Amino acid sequence: MELDNQEILRHGVVPTTRYDQRPPEAPIIFVPHPHTDGITGGQPALVIRPSFEGADASQFTEEQIRLITNGAAAQSASGAGRSWKWEYRREAQPILDHLYLGPSSAARDRDFLVREGITMVLAVQDSRFPTNIYIGAQRVAESLGIALETVGVASLMDLIRAFPEITRIINTHLLQVYRAQGRDLFPDPNTGLTEKVAIDTSNYKHGKVLLVCETGNERSAAAAAAYIMSVYDANLITAMQFVSLKRFCAVFSEDAKQLLLSYNDILTAQRQVHAARNAAIDNNGNHDGSKASEVPMQSIIKRTIEEFAERGDYEPEQRETGESYRYTPFVDQSGGDGGASHNPEQQRVDHRMGRSPPPGRAARFGDFV
Repeated sequence: MELDNQEILRHGVVPTTRYDQRPPEAPIIFVPHPHTDGITGGQPALVIRPSFEGADASQFTEEQIRLITNGAAAQSASGAGRSWKWEYRREAQPILDHLYLGPSSAARDRDFLVREGITMVLAVQDSRFPTNIYIGAQRVAESLGIALETVGVASLMDLIRAFPEITRIINTHLLQVYRAQGRDLFPDPNTGLTEKVAIDTSNYKHGKVLLVCETGNERSAAAAAAYIMSVYDANLITAMQFVSLKRFCAVFSEDAKQLLLSYNDILTAQRQVHAARNAAIDNNGNHDGSKASEVPMQSIIKRTIEEFAERGDYEPEQRETGESYRYTPFVDQSGGDGGASHNPEQQRVDHRMGRSPPPGRAARFGDFV
């Protein structure tokens, strides 16, 4: 944006950045395509493993997570782009050993459900039209003895509230399948948990969940990525890459990415709180997890400003001045010196902080762009 001398003199200030006529929007989240088999020498492009760090014992214990993930087995994904065919979008693909992703038509495919050993269909459907997926899938599920669950969302933004419920439904079902095949159930004398079940490993079948929406590319794809972020050591980018490698037609819009980013932040905060609480429990001599609520909250309070500075979370100039960065939208040029301080040391600090031009000359528009 150009300003003439009369406008500068009339107002006495100039803007430090260009004006933008568009409404504010979140920055684009770039998801790079991971290296495929041809580049990695035949190795999987991505490998994820179950995460036990900061596990919340009130939800699922470490032992339960091992059962859910089939003995904490690592999951790998390779490039699907080369072998992908257009008609595959109408089918379901295995994302994990126990989780499949596909369109609603896959929930009505009797041969597929039997062949893959699906034990539950979980439909993420539009709550405004609740019968679209359910009616067709219910008939097939009942005839095969397969569990059917639905989660209704009115819009994409409602998904962030549904993510924890979807994770709970999947994990609870897998544990139920495990317990249903147990012959003897007895408690662990150390923890009191009743997860030690005598299983006939020769006939044991791990539960499998088919996650669907209308297309299998949007709501259910975001739910699959959120599930991976919840149970495995995968961040936002890795989870989306993993799902895309398994189901090449999965679509993550910018709104979905921002939604998953917010959910990733929620999971990170929860894990930090649970890890700190578990550490406090251990320090107090409680190892059974039964007295978590008795741990004083003072032991898991947020960092002090001194701890924040010691860990290097300030920029160099912030540590030097003890100030946080300040963005200056306008600069005063009425005095001809750009409004900068006449103290040379303050001028140098102001320049590093982005509040003034270099010492010795007046402000220029390019100094602040």
